[in-house]
Amino acid sequence: MRHFFPTIVIVAVLLIGITENSQGKSQKEEVQLTQAEQKMVFSQYERIRKICGMKGKDGEISIQKGITSFEAMGELIEISDKEITIEVSPKTGEVVSVYIPAVTKELKNWRKNTPEITSPTKEANQIKQIALKYIKLITEKPLPSNFVLSKIRYNYNDKTRDKGSWYIIWTRTLNGYEYQNDAISVSIVDYSGKLESFFSQTASEECPTETRITRENAERIAIAKASSVAGRIYTLYYGKPKNPTIFSVKLMIVNPNGFFEGKLGDYYSTPKCRLAYVIRVNFEVEPPTESVWIDVYVDANTGGVLGGDCLL
Repeated sequence: MRHFFPTIVIVAVLLIGITENSQGKSQKEEVQLTQAEQKMVFSQYERIRKICGMKGKDGEISIQKGITSFEAMGELIEISDKEITIEVSPKTGEVVSVYIPAVTKELKNWRKNTPEITSPTKEANQIKQIALKYIKLITEKPLPSNFVLSKIRYNYNDKTRDKGSWYIIWTRTLNGYEYQNDAISVSIVDYSGKLESFFSQTASEECPTETRITRENAERIAIAKASSVAGRIYTLYYGKPKNPTIFSVKLMIVNPNGFFEGKLGDYYSTPKCRLAYVIRVNFEVEPPTESVWIDVYVDANTGGVLGGDCLL
């Protein structure tokens, strides 16, 4: 059977990066989708629209291709119209994210016309089942058994744009240890049960889970490493950090990053991973503030520092 695409106007701006022209202005480099990529993207686009109850219609569709901010996931292809945006991995054909601005608009209108409501209309377990249904439909398979429910929260605060929706996260695990970065999250509107967003970040590989380093040794390593950079990070904003103390310690599977080499925001740049002590070191600063901290990832097998994070 031949596959027929809807009658559409395609804006094929396929971004692979931003460069500067001779006047110093940014301009977009354009590439073309291969026939196989185009077929795959449109197939997923039509399938997800159908899952979300959207009827086929003529209109403008934008397709963009660029390096995702999460390098471990590789390049993604984004296809969107006025009602929906999806991202697809060209390597696997899997749908990585779905966002439905049309549902967000409905939710915004509901908030305007609804008095202050602090209680949801549905129970948490009802929302969980709705979310699991969407995950199965979007990924075309049930949620894997190694993903555990880590958050289910109803947003009722007037000050947030999410008032009236639920946020649900399942975190990936291996031998009982949680992955720091791998998870599947879903946002569901309470009063309608509609999907607002879906995101799947599951690119990390498996790794050994033996521990040879004690917690006490890991804490000493973390304090020394955090203290070596705290001055450079925080002195500009506060006084000189002092009196480092351990705030929290958790064994997790992490993706090594370049934090201690100055690469801020480089937290999901590789699918490689290791079991590590994720140790938060707090510092006192002047003038007093609530807290400043540095996270240090200490390899649970070797004691090596794998990366970290900080409050900025």
